[in-house]
Amino acid sequence: MARRVYVGQLPGGPGILNPSVPFRFHIEPHAPGRLHAEREKLLHVVCLKAWGKLGNNPTLGCSGAVHQDFKGTQRYPRCHRSLFEPIVNGSTIPDFPDFVSQSGLRTILLTPLAVTDPVPPQGNYGDRLLEIAAARPIVDLMRSAVLRQPANRPLEVNMLQDVLAGELPTLLQRGYDDAVYKGENILKERGWIHVPINTKPPLIAEAARIWATTPRGRTDSRAAKAIEDLMQGLRSTEPQSELVNERMDELQPAFYEEDGPSRYGRLAIDYLRVCQGNTRDSPHRLVHVDDIKQAAALLEVAAKR
Repeated sequence: MARRVYVGQLPGGPGILNPSVPFRFHIEPHAPGRLHAEREKLLHVVCLKAWGKLGNNPTLGCSGAVHQDFKGTQRYPRCHRSLFEPIVNGSTIPDFPDFVSQSGLRTILLTPLAVTDPVPPQGNYGDRLLEIAAARPIVDLMRSAVLRQPANRPLEVNMLQDVLAGELPTLLQRGYDDAVYKGENILKERGWIHVPINTKPPLIAEAARIWATTPRGRTDSRAAKAIEDLMQGLRSTEPQSELVNERMDELQPAFYEEDGPSRYGRLAIDYLRVCQGNTRDSPHRLVHVDDIKQAAALLEVAAKR
């Protein structure tokens, strides 16, 4: 299990909430920031391979978050924009011995991995569903891009553009669809049904009957067991880390207050759909060749200091 590391303020992060100032959650910059974080991570790994920093045949896996800027609260967990943390040759990239002493380079490498946003519990729950659905396909894409980039050779900019502008956002959109599907199935398993607006009264009565007989509340052992099973599934499905467990610890009391995750109804699902649309429609970065070259150049300068 990867240890947790809190690293403090990073470029582009929202900083610590001021408890004396009312906070209102906004989808931006969390949702579009997620896509940009995934692009930055992939760019960083491929650049480091091109410059011979990872060897000729690096092993690439993933874990849940290891690095985080600030700790969240039960009311507003801090949720990573990044879906996972790459593990290359058995180590997180910012913890490579060659990089630890290079503060500028380490900050660049940490930013997409560790920046979080304060997110309400239903968003935390939705983000976890997305991590479970989308992390593994994007890790596989990162592994494919690394294989296509020879070590100690010029950066394959055109390949990177294809991946960052096309393949990656397509996988993320598909991940949103899969996360929504998973969330809807969890609601169905807990007795929720979809009732069309123009439904006939007998169907409404049947929905009310199902609702009335659905296990609910802290005192119902069946409901408690269902919540425990769900929490275990959210914890144990990849990607995993201590920081993932911490977010689940922040979420679990809310599940017990009233009827588990179904206390949110479709809020988490609607949250995911809004994030999906916002991600698709927001201005995209790191999709043009000149932008990719500029980001790679900044990383290279930092690596040489």
